[in-house]
Amino acid sequence: MEPGLDDVRLVLATEAQKETRDLLTAEAWSAGLNSEAYLRREQRLRALAVPRLGMRTWLVLDSEGRVLSSCETFTFASVLRPGDGDTWGQSYGVASVFTEVPLRGRGHATRMLDLLCLTLGQERGAQAVVLYTDVGPSQYARSGFVVRPAFDWRWPVATPGAQSDAVFFSEDALSWRWAARPVSSGRFVLHPTADTFDWFLERERIYCTELGRPRPKACGAAVGGSVALFYAQPKDGRLWLHWLDAEDAKSSRALVNAARIVARDAGLSEVRLWEDPDVPSPEGLEGGVREKRSGSTPMIRPLDARVQPLDWRRIPRALWV
Repeated sequence: MEPGLDDVRLVLATEAQKETRDLLTAEAWSAGLNSEAYLRREQRLRALAVPRLGMRTWLVLDSEGRVLSSCETFTFASVLRPGDGDTWGQSYGVASVFTEVPLRGRGHATRMLDLLCLTLGQERGAQAVVLYTDVGPSQYARSGFVVRPAFDWRWPVATPGAQSDAVFFSEDALSWRWAARPVSSGRFVLHPTADTFDWFLERERIYCTELGRPRPKACGAAVGGSVALFYAQPKDGRLWLHWLDAEDAKSSRALVNAARIVARDAGLSEVRLWEDPDVPSPEGLEGGVREKRSGSTPMIRPLDARVQPLDWRRIPRALWV
């Protein structure tokens, strides 16, 4: 008989347990890296994310202490605007949900998420839990997660000789440029930090080093009061435009074109952007294709009763974990 909710417990993993889970997940998630490089990646990402992004590794254990499933959470500042001012709190991104093959199909991940949401909901200022599923929404719907629409834009890299009027900047300027940005409008918003963006740049550093690829010359571009941030994913030949804050469609297109130039110069093959309903569309830029996303589908489970799933509209790639 499988353990029920009363027979399992949720705990934070020790450093030794984290390393054990790394060995188990290497085969599933090391695409583009050999196992040794994957283990180095996990150690480097945790070294950044634990102190700066509130990263925690969770295990659900049975009565005998056997690990049934695991996941990670990252903490984001979030703001709820119910109509009587801003209420700041925190929300959580769930990542790396993993159950070993012999233990799958028994509801262990669902039990873990149920216990996780119960635990996080008791933390001060807790507002919501979000995740991005590659296996379809039905598994997570059982734990109260609600799917949100997800579309991508993709473009080929810029043609040889193409130039941009945008001002490019490197990671040295990231912190002060981000600090100057206002918090996004909307009834419920998860707010990334400069550390969030640096976590993506750390992924870029790792993959470019391990795969022997050049890093892009810039991590962002600005046109007037509009700004874009991007990072390379060389294992897929892709530059992710993971933040776009454009004042109008013209600025939006100029910033996408700047990303295409950076991708071209770094030897990548395409630029991708998660569509944002609250940002002017770059539609009309040559070569652009809009398509329904096949993975990383966003889902949200409110922890504060005032948060409604439809309130979460601004879902940039920068929130993906």
